Amino acid sequence: MKILIANKYFYRKGGSEQSMFKIASLFESKGHKVAFFSMHHPENIKSANNNNCFISNIDYNAKSPFYRQIQSAINIIYNREANLLFGKQIDEFKPDIIQSHNIYHQISPSIYRVAKKHQIPVFQFLHDYKVACPVYTLLSNGKVCNGQCRNNRYYWCALNKCNGNSFGKSLINTLEMYVHNVFPNYYGMVDLFVSPSQFLAQKVRSMGFRPHRIVTLPHFADTKDMQPIYAWKSNEIVYFGRLSKEKGLKTLITAVKGINVLLRIIGSGPLQEELLGYVKRGNIRNVQFIPHLPHNELLQYLSNCMFTILPSEWYENCPNAAIESFICGKPVIGAKIGGIPELVIDHKTGLTFEPGNADDLRKKIVQLSSDPEMIVSFGKNAREFVEKELNAEKYYNKFMQEIHSIL
Repeated sequence: MKILIANKYFYRKGGSEQSMFKIASLFESKGHKVAFFSMHHPENIKSANNNNCFISNIDYNAKSPFYRQIQSAINIIYNREANLLFGKQIDEFKPDIIQSHNIYHQISPSIYRVAKKHQIPVFQFLHDYKVACPVYTLLSNGKVCNGQCRNNRYYWCALNKCNGNSFGKSLINTLEMYVHNVFPNYYGMVDLFVSPSQFLAQKVRSMGFRPHRIVTLPHFADTKDMQPIYAWKSNEIVYFGRLSKEKGLKTLITAVKGINVLLRIIGSGPLQEELLGYVKRGNIRNVQFIPHLPHNELLQYLSNCMFTILPSEWYENCPNAAIESFICGKPVIGAKIGGIPELVIDHKTGLTFEPGNADDLRKKIVQLSSDPEMIVSFGKNAREFVEKELNAEKYYNKFMQEIHSIL
């Protein structure tokens, strides 16, 4: 089978790209032929695949003349270059199915019309809430949204200036949603949506999103090359990921102040300087910041720690951070929000706490860190969970069932 995979980035920028490359490798290992449709970028992974196709780079953060800003805004809704090149790649590669990941803005869902013209089934993976939320996250200016955009009332995005408190940017996102969801309704051209969590699938439906079909397939775990380590060298706990407001890092730092653990925060992001200042002003001595690490080095920190923390204060989907921790044999303390409780099963693979509640998080950290037997037990449960429930073979077989039901 030939599979054409569409994603705007061709390097491991975030969780959606990590997932994309893992899924591509899985299908290639089963003998399928894979090609990519993506965007030129200096950090793109080098590939010898002559079937790949890349559109021009679009950077919405770069300063540019006014006419280019207008063109960029149009591309969010309908990218003419992407449509032309996508059609050309389909003619040359002749795929049996399309797998689509993060294509919003730079590529745009308008390419689905090209796929439908060629009568090729489209499978879209949901990595966020973009099909129902104009700004991806169900956050409005840093706060969890109350769902005002529900049932195609996307004008609330512009009225609330949800995108960076900018009316102009929010208005573009509003228009984008009406084109993609109402008329001509490009999302209506998708044959199957794949959600990594039950929460995400239920949430977008509750927002009024009405797909033809949607199935839940959690991210799979690759455990064959990683042996779990249930011991630890010292009282270290780890957060790894993006340093941004919605990740709940201030709550986490407040929770660990003065207790007998060393918190390592691994990663980078827009909140980094603010967090450094917060730790310094509070004279918090048991927090250490470590820049973004290569994956093999990150695994060393995970192997040596007691457990990891997911303190998110937004609707996390199916966080890879929990799965990576489980692969290493480490339990997780996670906020009871979004899809986190589907992975962090209370008193089995870890502990959960009320999001944003530093006192509750502090109690759970003290409880788990002071009970070595509990850490080991939860760690073994976590590893067993990914081996049995999130294994690659189970994922592949279920996905192939869905493909055969449509082809």
